[in-house]
Amino acid sequence: PPRRRTGSPPASVSLLMRAVLIVLALVAASCIPDPGADSRERLRTPGPDVRRGGSAVIAFGEPDGIDPTAAWEPSGRLVADAVCDTLVDSDPATGELRPAIAQSWTISGRGRRLTLKLRRGVRFHNGRELTADDVVYTLSRLADDQFASRSAPLMEPVVGYAQTHGETDDERFESRLVGLRATETYGVEISLDRPLADFVRVLTHPATAPVPREEVERDAAAFAQRPVCTGPYVVEADWAPGTSVRLRRFDRYYGRNEAYTAGGRGYLDSIELRPFPDAAAEAAAIGSVDVATSPAPGRGPSPGVQVALGRSPRLEMIGLPVDRPPFDSRDFRHALSMAVERGSLSAMTNGLRRPARGYLSAVNGGTHNGCGQVAPHAADPAAAKSALDSSGADTAVPIKLHFNDELGNRAAMESVAQMWTNNLGLQVQLEAMPYEQFLETGRRPPGFEGAFRFGWAPEVPSADAMLFPLFHPDRIGRDNLSRFSSRVFSRSLDDARESVQTDDRRRAYVGAEQVVCSDMPAIPLWFDETQLLVKDRLGAAAGQFTDVAWGQVQPRELFVRGG
Repeated sequence: PPRRRTGSPPASVSLLMRAVLIVLALVAASCIPDPGADSRERLRTPGPDVRRGGSAVIAFGEPDGIDPTAAWEPSGRLVADAVCDTLVDSDPATGELRPAIAQSWTISGRGRRLTLKLRRGVRFHNGRELTADDVVYTLSRLADDQFASRSAPLMEPVVGYAQTHGETDDERFESRLVGLRATETYGVEISLDRPLADFVRVLTHPATAPVPREEVERDAAAFAQRPVCTGPYVVEADWAPGTSVRLRRFDRYYGRNEAYTAGGRGYLDSIELRPFPDAAAEAAAIGSVDVATSPAPGRGPSPGVQVALGRSPRLEMIGLPVDRPPFDSRDFRHALSMAVERGSLSAMTNGLRRPARGYLSAVNGGTHNGCGQVAPHAADPAAAKSALDSSGADTAVPIKLHFNDELGNRAAMESVAQMWTNNLGLQVQLEAMPYEQFLETGRRPPGFEGAFRFGWAPEVPSADAMLFPLFHPDRIGRDNLSRFSSRVFSRSLDDARESVQTDDRRRAYVGAEQVVCSDMPAIPLWFDETQLLVKDRLGAAAGQFTDVAWGQVQPRELFVRGG
């Protein structure tokens, strides 16, 4: 800071100083380091009983593939989580962003620019040090239409995506996103075509994990069987569909990922990821594996087996067509929400549903507030009936409740319909249909004529990835099946996207959620949870077996108990 001077400066100097201060203030307002991403390391320490060594077998579903840039489904993400590090990571318990390969980042340009400072000494499994060019290459590869990753839309906000992901005669766009730039050996700048300060959370997705260009271009098919990355474990043998993915420790791992204990180095010497056709087969194999998903909640653990619950970001809702009567009345929509017994719906699966009283969960890094009395845990029949009376809706006219007749949806929707009948006196007609017909009906005009069951899991653990697709008018005909449009909501979302400071961004997203809560274009019902069966011989260094981002086991936190 400038040193203090005594006395008053001349008027011309005073005017100049004021002008400089104004410029500095504008710069500061548009270029502020993220307070959660400074360069001071906060490596988490494991408990006193944690030790290194040993091996484990983890049951999982057959992956579509194990190339990290193509990771999109749970099994592919699980492999990538162990084999790769991302630029930014999220705390498994809270969802808060933590430095990983990038030791710090700065958001500027009112949310249009993200600048990353990479760590030195991060090495790929082939021994070469990672640089900014590798980041540019990997993110461009992810966006490349020729590579055809199902996770490519993650890069959609980056300048040049439309050209790189489609046909173009301009060679500038053929293999590189123009919005990516290596500013120096360890510096990367990402330019977005619109404000989206929360884009930093996209960089926690395993598909964005840097890979070395020379390995991919040497033999792409071989790379898909044994990918090279920067994580704590190496794929030790070529993988083929139907076989296990076998991992061993990478001794040159940099060990500074602040999301995990011990810098993310991992504790097991080797891991086998063994494929099974479904969760029932996994659970049945718990005698021969150490970790498995269980589809049968409510059972007590078998001898020598512990049960671990994991959170999931997937939200189950009942959408309401806000442009059709009687759903065009906000009071009517509130009445429907307050008449729902969320606790009873959760109990139907013996605890694998968490009642949702809002649209954002703890998965979103603390960005959560909830809808208060309009989305109660237990139904509030008196308040619901009062809101129904205020709406002026004719209760003698039946309303429809559409759902795709799969995965237990019928039982849940029958329960909701009965709640509306008991608490509001409404007549409800259940309309079942196949999933493809359900989507087509919702997306093409005029949309659903009644209420409809809908589930949503964000691509990344982000408040924006929950609110924008479901409720922004630009998404009508795609994911906004309620056909909801609110200028107040859009302005609130714009404020969040332009907020370069984490706390400001959180407050803005909570404000956007409150707008949706007030208008209630969709009734939140529950967040899904997962259940793992884990042999007693294994512990979790951080005290929990799963992360809040995906509800999956954390391979690098597992350790073999002593004794």
